[in-house]
Amino acid sequence: MTDSLLDSLTSAMRAPDPPIVTPNLLPPSSVLGKRTRNVEDEGDEDEDGSPEATSSPASTVEMNKNVELFVKSLAGNKKLRDEYARDLREFSVSPQFARDLMLYTAILAILQEQVKTSHSKAPFEPTRKTLMNIKGTAIHVLLSGSLLQYKGTVSLNAAMKIIQERRFDLPPDIEQNHADWANIKKLAGDALTQVRGRIKKQIVASVEAADKADNWSIATLAEKVTKKSSIKLCIPVLGRLALMRAVYVSGPPGDRKYWDKLDEFLKNLRSSAGSDPVAIHKAFASVIETDRATYGVRASYGLEGLPATDINANNTEYEYDNRDDGDEHHDDP
Repeated sequence: MTDSLLDSLTSAMRAPDPPIVTPNLLPPSSVLGKRTRNVEDEGDEDEDGSPEATSSPASTVEMNKNVELFVKSLAGNKKLRDEYARDLREFSVSPQFARDLMLYTAILAILQEQVKTSHSKAPFEPTRKTLMNIKGTAIHVLLSGSLLQYKGTVSLNAAMKIIQERRFDLPPDIEQNHADWANIKKLAGDALTQVRGRIKKQIVASVEAADKADNWSIATLAEKVTKKSSIKLCIPVLGRLALMRAVYVSGPPGDRKYWDKLDEFLKNLRSSAGSDPVAIHKAFASVIETDRATYGVRASYGLEGLPATDINANNTEYEYDNRDDGDEHHDDP
């Protein structure tokens, strides 16, 4: 059965090609170009046999008049100046391709004017309040109980997120101006560098007394570090400062890689804790207890009265009094 089918198909494939016949699907030439007429169409042709026009000159005039009145109404409602009203009338009677070109030309003119305006606009100058808030943001970020890294993009991104959310007198569209926004980002980076330098200075001062009994307790260190800011003392802030001091005294004095070593220590701590927040909390509690045992518990109040959670996480005040700070760019960035 299959052999005979194969033979049949083989024969069909070897057969000579039949003549190609194209069916005539077109109507006879005698009817090409003519419209099919219905009985109702009889009498619709004029004397020479062509179809009667669909609109009369009178109706065209009436339509143009209505368009003109509508254009005049639009121009009046929008209080367009005479030259703009003339442009609108011209637009209303222009063919579609001309309208497209007119619209595109208007868009290009607007873009050109925007570029001209942006170039002529005076450079953005941050206000004193903006600068104070940026520096206040920096110290909030660096004393946050949840900060993963003190240097690099992590702390900078955290600061920029706060700045973008709180605004701090910034223009509403400053992010769209790349030069101005880059300037704000640079100010935030400089503020982080300066605050890191100030914190390190305070840590050095806290342990350099000739008599170890005169070294600062952790509460005293926290009071001095946060003195000019709106930060409220809590256990997470003290824990971070105690860790900073512990890492500092474990290295050589004046170590310029101090913040890098601190970041590395934080990374290893999270790794050892498996990023478990409870385990990390226990680690910082231990750091505080070791610090208190080393430097005493002298303070105007006890740690027992401080909040155990980071109460500065949702702060709405970030101002910082930066008077008498001096130049703090000398510290490692």
